[in-house]
Amino acid sequence: MQVPSNAGRSGSAYELQLDNAMWLCMLDRIENIIDRRFKFTGLIREAMFPIQIGYARLTQGTSDRFFQQGNRKLAMLGDTIMRSIIVDAWARYDETVLSLDRRVAKTMCNKNFVRHAYRLFIDRLVVGYFPDGILPGKHVLATTMKAIVGAVWYDSNHDMWEMRELMDLLLETKLAM
Repeated sequence: MQVPSNAGRSGSAYELQLDNAMWLCMLDRIENIIDRRFKFTGLIREAMFPIQIGYARLTQGTSDRFFQQGNRKLAMLGDTIMRSIIVDAWARYDETVLSLDRRVAKTMCNKNFVRHAYRLFIDRLVVGYFPDGILPGKHVLATTMKAIVGAVWYDSNHDMWEMRELMDLLLETKLAM
């Protein structure tokens, strides 16, 4: 699953094929982890691509799609969606704004995302993008977790209940109860 060292530089792009056998295996694993089948597999392909340099191109038939800076846009979306859902779910139970803010900060910190990435073995899926012997950093794992949420947000057609269930699975938040 390693990407070529020259890809993404000087005008070239990483080629991310959606029918590649290694990708299909990774897709199956991530779909099993999050207990969901994607309608648009390009979204989760982008979410699972941590390389932040250059461009990548999703190739599926004739409609190629380019994206820049890896999974960062999906991660930004995922972060925003999760914060909104958490505040919506917990605001009526916390006594003060300060206690709600602390609870949200604790849930949304990178350390928490990394812990759950290891718990769900998502780190083992991302490691294929790095040269032998190099492990993905904590920021990469946290960003990938958030990007998965962003991908599901689009793929679910903005289904809030499905997002709560996903967050319960990814972060053990108990929002869908």
